[in-house]
Amino acid sequence: MAVVPDRQVAFVFGRPPAQTIAVASLADGRMVRRLERVRGVGIQGLASSADGKTLYYVADGTVWAIPASDGEPRKIRAGDGVVVDAGRQELLIKLHEKQGIRLVRVPIARGAERAISLPGDLRLTRAPFSPNAVGKDGRIALQGSTRDSWFWRPALLDPETGKLERIPIAYEADFDFPGWTSDGRIVRFALPIRSTLWRFRENHDRVRDRVVTPIYSESSSPAQQVVIPRATSCHPQRNKLSSRAQR
Repeated sequence: MAVVPDRQVAFVFGRPPAQTIAVASLADGRMVRRLERVRGVGIQGLASSADGKTLYYVADGTVWAIPASDGEPRKIRAGDGVVVDAGRQELLIKLHEKQGIRLVRVPIARGAERAISLPGDLRLTRAPFSPNAVGKDGRIALQGSTRDSWFWRPALLDPETGKLERIPIAYEADFDFPGWTSDGRIVRFALPIRSTLWRFRENHDRVRDRVVTPIYSESSSPAQQVVIPRATSCHPQRNKLSSRAQR
């Protein structure tokens, strides 16, 4: 979602192959228009210029620009993610390459692009940028990955130095789409994991049945036993139980 003039927002609408970018009014929630020149492409990212008159989006491994009022899309360069740095008048473009993920800074007007060095063991993920990922001081809020954690954590990147540091949070979850608020705070969407590990064993009191006992659960409710008749296939029950362990 990206802000455009006249108290309107642009957002990705529909599903491929009928996906497009739509604009809605914040005043009444009504859809104002759809950008017809974008229809039919798979859109993976969306951002707007500082004045909201230009939208940038990612489709099929390419970054494009289009007027928020609709018009002919203009190719910027290859890329898998884009966000606008209004202070420096640059686009930050993410590239998913065989050697890893890298970032480049592309001037909105003219000029040569520059690569951003990313030292250290905190790595970027393939998650899209939040449209408000760039703060007033130029630091970028994004999602990072480390070797010592299953979860994807929010991180801050200084594009001038390439320093990428984790934001310490005492909560076990994936943090998606971190972004800045107007008063300098960072908001993000947290996606925790809740799961149960089950053990199948014989019930010696009831020879014909099997007993399923949870041997570990993150839930605070007491563990319960489930009796499955021997003649019944275990596959439906196993599928149902395993559905509790998911992102």
